Amino acid sequence: MGVLFTLSMGGGVSGKSVQLPDGEQKAVHIVSVEAFEQKVINGGAPTLVDFYSNRCGPCHRLAPTVEALARAYEGQATVCKVDVGALSEVTARYGIRGVPAVLFFQKGREVDRLVGLRKQQKYEGILDRLTEGTGSTKEDDLK
Repeated sequence: MGVLFTLSMGGGVSGKSVQLPDGEQKAVHIVSVEAFEQKVINGGAPTLVDFYSNRCGPCHRLAPTVEALARAYEGQATVCKVDVGALSEVTARYGIRGVPAVLFFQKGREVDRLVGLRKQQKYEGILDRLTEGTGSTKEDDLK
């Protein structure tokens, strides 16, 4: 599949990696191709998918933001996490070459992606557009 590498882009997410007690995690951890199909492709709700690696420092810094988004958009959007090492078939299907990579899906189709760390507001802007159904979601429109 190609070599995965870690990206650390400017405008990073502030804060340190935070471990939430079991039961407080809201993001759905996808562990099979079938689960990805069910939750992301056939799930119906707008979906954020965080492709990450446990060996990626920026991925650890993004994790609390992903959990915060899962809590904030509960009932409006689905927030999932995919370990690139565990689901290489899904990772290859979407051409993931650097992590963290966050893909956004609407009606089972990828509509946007952000690679590297971004401020929480970037992810929120895309999720807001998807949950409100207001059209364009491309990152250039969010600047």
